[in-house]
Amino acid sequence: MISSTSQIGYEAWRGRLHGQGSWKPVEGDLTPNLNITLDSPVNVTYIATQGSPTEDCWTTTFRIYYSMQGGSLKQYPEVRIIVTGRTFVT
Repeated sequence: MISSTSQIGYEAWRGRLHGQGSWKPVEGDLTPNLNITLDSPVNVTYIATQGSPTEDCWTTTFRIYYSMQGGSLKQYPEVRIIVTGRTFVT
């Protein structure tokens, strides 16, 4: 897991669902992104986000991009976002 930027104490590896921390980009990052590499092709059927366990901040929008074996990134065309509290599920 890597990110475009991160504040000290909010590194990409901390961005785990139900974890003790969270990822947070530095202020001014115009294209914040969190990249997750899977070792082999998988069928992803569920993505969930959550806010920080210690601060009043959370993801409000996101896009999903994918590539196969290091190829060029393609945006996933249709993402349905269901909002329940501060959790976004696609």
